[in-house]
Amino acid sequence: MTSLRFVGDLPVWLGLILAVVGAVMAFAYYRRESFDLPGRLRWLLPCLRALAIWMVIVSLTGPVLHHRQEIGQLGSVRLLVDTSQSMTASDPQMPLPRKLMIAREQGWLPQGQFDTALYDLSNRIATVRRDTVAALGNDAITKERATSIRSLFSDKTANLATSIAATSYASEGSDADHAALQKSFDVDVLEKVKSLEKDPIENTEQAAKVRDQLIAAANRLQGFEEAYSDAFADYCEDWIQSQGDAALAGLQLFDQSMRIRRIESQLLDCENGLVARLKDHHHVDLAALVGQGEVPIWSSRGDVEVPTSWDDLRSAMETDLASGLILETAEATGDDSATESIGAATVLFSDGQHNTGPSPSQLAGVARSQHNAVFTVGFGTGNEPTDLVMLNAEYPDTVYKTDRVRGTLIIKDRMPEGRPFVVQIRDGETVVWQEELKSLNVAQRRVDFDLAVEPLVESAAERFDAKIEHHSMPLELTAQIVPADGETEVNNNAQTIRFAAVTQRQKVLLIDSRSRWETRYLKNLFERDSGWEIRSVILENENGEHRLPKGDLDGTFPTSKQALFEFDLIIYGDVSSDVFNATETTWLRDFVDQRGGGMIFIDGAHKALSQLDPQTLGVLLPVTWSSGEPPQKTDRLQLTDLGSQTPAFAMQGTGSENEQFWEQFSPPHRIASVEAAPGAEVLAEAVVGKEVFPAIVSRSFGGGRVLYFAFDETWRWRYRVADQIHQRFWNQVARWVMPRPFAVSDQYLALDSGPPRYQAGQSAPVRAQLRGPDGNLVSDATVDALLWREGRIVATVSLQPEENLPGTYAAETAALDPGEYEVTIRASGFNESAFEAKTQFVVAAPQNKELDQVACNEALLLDMATAGGGQYLREEQLGQIVELLQPLSSGRVVQSETLLWQSWPWFLTIVGLLSVEWLLRKRSGLL
Repeated sequence: MTSLRFVGDLPVWLGLILAVVGAVMAFAYYRRESFDLPGRLRWLLPCLRALAIWMVIVSLTGPVLHHRQEIGQLGSVRLLVDTSQSMTASDPQMPLPRKLMIAREQGWLPQGQFDTALYDLSNRIATVRRDTVAALGNDAITKERATSIRSLFSDKTANLATSIAATSYASEGSDADHAALQKSFDVDVLEKVKSLEKDPIENTEQAAKVRDQLIAAANRLQGFEEAYSDAFADYCEDWIQSQGDAALAGLQLFDQSMRIRRIESQLLDCENGLVARLKDHHHVDLAALVGQGEVPIWSSRGDVEVPTSWDDLRSAMETDLASGLILETAEATGDDSATESIGAATVLFSDGQHNTGPSPSQLAGVARSQHNAVFTVGFGTGNEPTDLVMLNAEYPDTVYKTDRVRGTLIIKDRMPEGRPFVVQIRDGETVVWQEELKSLNVAQRRVDFDLAVEPLVESAAERFDAKIEHHSMPLELTAQIVPADGETEVNNNAQTIRFAAVTQRQKVLLIDSRSRWETRYLKNLFERDSGWEIRSVILENENGEHRLPKGDLDGTFPTSKQALFEFDLIIYGDVSSDVFNATETTWLRDFVDQRGGGMIFIDGAHKALSQLDPQTLGVLLPVTWSSGEPPQKTDRLQLTDLGSQTPAFAMQGTGSENEQFWEQFSPPHRIASVEAAPGAEVLAEAVVGKEVFPAIVSRSFGGGRVLYFAFDETWRWRYRVADQIHQRFWNQVARWVMPRPFAVSDQYLALDSGPPRYQAGQSAPVRAQLRGPDGNLVSDATVDALLWREGRIVATVSLQPEENLPGTYAAETAALDPGEYEVTIRASGFNESAFEAKTQFVVAAPQNKELDQVACNEALLLDMATAGGGQYLREEQLGQIVELLQPLSSGRVVQSETLLWQSWPWFLTIVGLLSVEWLLRKRSGLL
């Protein structure tokens, strides 16, 4: 195959442009001289001169004919590079011998003799041990296989003995140690293996016995492997001292080098790179693993030169060594008609940090079955770098302004034990929390924090416009590990903490006919929580009749609809509607229907709720009463599928874990016999024998939500755990039932966009309430929410009027991309400067799993190579790949080049064009 290439100093695109411009100018100039000539010469002479000039200028681009000829059958090799973010790590913690071996391959060490005999011997011993143990396995072994492995092991140990005898320690004063090792190898390994050859193997029992003896003999090799590895480490120390600053400079280059750059250098070097050494005998395809896919980089089947870098490749935030690598390779190269000899191979360069997708080892086995061997080359060391990383922070989304925010910082602590370091939480430049710790060298540790919110709110209020009322103040803090001595990386020491401080207390109205246990505990629960303001109304008993106390003080029912509507939640107990007049009954209904408030009904022994008028308060109830007798004792509570999916009912974990937790709650002794009304949703059920009864039922009514409890014994959940469960449950349920307050408001607009933080791909609910200059709600406007990011509008969301909630508009955004957002409102009938209220929220990028673990997972890479019929190599052994892949190819590639711009045909063509033009001009009398 022949192709045209350009190797000159002048870029081909520029050379062609200059050539065309020069040719056109020459044609135009000589065309004027030929104006009086006959028609054909008038065009021919300028064309000859223009073509000659074109060829002269094109010569500057260095045109070359590249000839490529394949002789014999070439093997197929795919080189796949893991480009995930963990491959951007450096390895200063790698042992010195490995550093020197890699630095030598990279050309960073001074020229001179560097003896690797001890290293090679240690690796040979390790290979014999590992291969023998793997071949013997744990399953039953036949006598033929046992005999074969024993013979092979005997030959290998004999070869090792010869190599040990021929190897010197190279360190001064160590000859005695080497002689002792050599003698120990002869006695403990070689002689015992020879004695094993005399044992008969005539049945499976004898085969099993020999297998156990061979495994024991192979494991004895580990001591010799470690001894020669230690000897090589001593040699490396001596060599560094002998080489001085030049060797130290090479080690410093290694410590600063990223794994991905070391791979790039080893593969793409134009003379000694792996690609250059393989492409003369194989079809070579080079690709990058990016996330769950592959990105082609170069192929020997094309006419493009080997690139010198892959700087344009992005680093992925996850690694799939199976779906993105082995599966596609196996499918691409699979051939059911192929012979058993493998003519294709995949070589994976990775740190083995697989964190998404199916098992790579299993799919490597699939690739092997389809005649595609899998080789792996491990980059990095098995030890995590000495580093402190702030992985995450757990904390509530909202907290009341006078409360304390409590949470947990999750830290990756890979520093040597006992080293001091400091963790801080900052508000800008001010440290608001700090703790001194000592390192534990663990994969993950949790550090609790507890800090006051009120000073943060006061500080943040100074930064906001006083004209805007903040009902929920967004706060942003930074959790940081102060850089400690010996850390590998300090750019991963911080996490941002974002939450909202509620500046207005949520108001609860509790109404009950008597002070029963449930009512008492609920009253105490909300009174102790500074985020709530509760008014408890207990009916008075006069002459055997219940009377509703009314007024503006605690313990009384509000005397106006406006005063009632100031509450966010009403908890309605075992109360008959007879204590309310018709106007008050209408207020209660309108509180849910028009105000959009939340109401919780708690049934009781007096069965007053079953007597509510279905035309007034009874219409709010999400249940109807059954005619049968209510069960007296329940076995347990259980969540329905819908209840399991409701965040307010998540008490521990999610899914089955939470469902099991609910079943451990103390079951109610008494439960009302009810059925869910049409349109209502059963969230929890009471199990009685084989029957189930609705226990907690919900429904939407108008603009609000109603929740019904068929029992009044949640106070029993305090048993042994006090308020730990009871308080959390009622806080979650109360906030779920009642409307979420608007975050900010000004004279004309109240606005809310949900919590202060979201995950990428989530949607944000946007609610707005409009008031005109007269203070009345505006229900006929066209309202849009504008989403801003980085100073420009990135989305416009059309808000729709909320049914039964005059003046309120709502919608959800589309799935959000990571970034910091600001929400503003545009509405018909209002000019753009009328609305000053705006909200902010942050969308976090997906959690980066890549940097959680950056040590080389040699066990996985070894499993992949074993399953794929290949071999695992470390980075410093990468050069062995050429020899290992040699059996795949029986052919070679012959390449040659013809330098057109230096060739006689090119020169003679230019001369010929000019000569013909000169002759024609002379015949025409122009000379």
